[in-house]
Formats: sequence, structure tokens, C-alpha cells
Amino acid sequence: MDLQNWLKSSSLPQGELGYELDGSGVIIDLAWQKGLPDGVGRPVALLLNETAETYQAVSQAGYDCFVDVQSLKQYVERD
Repeated sequence: MDLQNWLKSSSLPQGELGYELDGSGVIIDLAWQKGLPDGVGRPVALLLNETAETYQAVSQAGYDCFVDVQSLKQYVERD
């Protein structure tokens, strides 16, 4: 099952694809600015095949960052 279908079947928000971090030019592949699920915890970012610099910028902006779908799913299922 792909991520979008999994989110939908889990009644979770789909996230924002290609979200630009605060006008900085840093693009988050898939972002949940209000946490995941909405209103729970810190903002969440899925960063696929991104540079260490991008990861660092997003992390320093207060996001919990994940570099693969499986880790993101484990985070959501844990909480």
C-alpha cells in the first residue's frame, strides 16, 4: 500500500506535497505543519533523497524528519 492510501485508510491528513520551508527555498517532499496526526507533536517532514543540508535546515526549523516511508509509519503507529 502506498503512503497516500495508508494515510487515508488511517484517517490521517495527506500532508502538503512540495512544501517550501518559510520562503527559504528549501523544499520538503511531504510536510505536516500541524503534526501528525493534526495537532499532535511537532511538525513532521518526509525527506526522500535530500541532502544533509536540507535535512539539517528542516530539522532546525523544528520538524521531526524522516528519510523513508517505513520510519514515518513507525513514528505514527508508535504515538
